[in-house]
Amino acid sequence: MAENSLKNIAKHVKNVNNAGLIVIIASSLAIFGVPVGMLAGVIVSFYALEAPTKNFLVILLVAIIPSLIGFFMLESELSTQVFLQMTVYIFLLGIVSYTLRIYNSWSMVLQVIGLVGPGLIICLYLIFPDIDNWWLERLQAFFENADVEQSEEVLRLYSQYATGMQVMSFSFSAMITLFLARYWQACIYSKKKKLRLECLHVQLPSLSLAFIAFLGVCAILKVSWALDAFIVSLLPPFFVGASLVHLLCDKNVRKSNRVFFLIIFYMLNLIAFPFVPILVAMVGISDYILQLRKRFDLINK
Repeated sequence: MAENSLKNIAKHVKNVNNAGLIVIIASSLAIFGVPVGMLAGVIVSFYALEAPTKNFLVILLVAIIPSLIGFFMLESELSTQVFLQMTVYIFLLGIVSYTLRIYNSWSMVLQVIGLVGPGLIICLYLIFPDIDNWWLERLQAFFENADVEQSEEVLRLYSQYATGMQVMSFSFSAMITLFLARYWQACIYSKKKKLRLECLHVQLPSLSLAFIAFLGVCAILKVSWALDAFIVSLLPPFFVGASLVHLLCDKNVRKSNRVFFLIIFYMLNLIAFPFVPILVAMVGISDYILQLRKRFDLINK
């Protein structure tokens, strides 16, 4: 029933005029805080996976138009931030979606997001060397308006992570949006089982691991952009670690209880952030170094 509905929606959305109308409405509502921005993202990603390149580029541009209009017409700091956030999100989503279309490999997608995200942060620091102080001013203003006391030391610490956390959230949202679009595509062609296997057996590319090590060394040496970039670089090993948790759950937990255990796992990631996600990322890195899939006989599951 659900698959038939998704197939019918896909037929409607494959018309570029219909898709453009939905995307521009969703993007416009998202500017005013209505939580429908991901709907526009899913259609953009779906077009990257399914439609001709020309149509994909049209829908990509349409998704940015509302925030672009706000940027030029409102001329406020808020409209500038909304435009930049929307542009970064759509930019990352377009790259990872088209990567999956070309290579048909989630491992390659992880490699791209693990390089592009930190690369974006490095570019931001080169263009805006004083970005940490900019965040510090925004945090001070926020807590003053909220009438909540925070020490200068704590706010300064927060400001050092703020850029990395922003790009991390955009990168994570892009990956989730891509998965939803891929799931939609899999439902159309009745390939949900294949999608599941693709996601469960994703592996950390060696280039991503080398880049993580490089950023880690730079962070130890206190290079200005390294800490923010290092945070984002942990996203690929997090997804690999999460896939291992799913595989272990499949092997050791009864089918009727798996959903409950996975819900607990992801709730722990939210409640104990950032400690549990970092631990999961370390599991993903350990899978590359120690071949955990082979050790726990998870290769053919």
